[in-house]
Amino acid sequence: MEAEKQGYIFLRLPIYLEELRQVEGSKPKAEQRPVPTMKQLALVAGIHPVTMSRLVRGRIVALNLQIGASSIAEMRQQGFDMQLSDLLGYTERG
Repeated sequence: MEAEKQGYIFLRLPIYLEELRQVEGSKPKAEQRPVPTMKQLALVAGIHPVTMSRLVRGRIVALNLQIGASSIAEMRQQGFDMQLSDLLGYTERG
């Protein structure tokens, strides 16, 4: 019997922010909105920017869900329609 493939969940946040920067950069200057940085989102979530960086790089394996909720709330407050799927991704291991 073949062993089950086990996947993992990862933070898509840097990918999402880069996609937003590209979208906003393609708009006329008057319509562009500033896209928050990882550092800004970390501070809003109440964590140190280094901790956010370690989360994104997979150096920390447990995510406090409140950090994710704070990030989504901040993005929405700034006018971006962020969804949970913009924050987290899932992939299977080879």
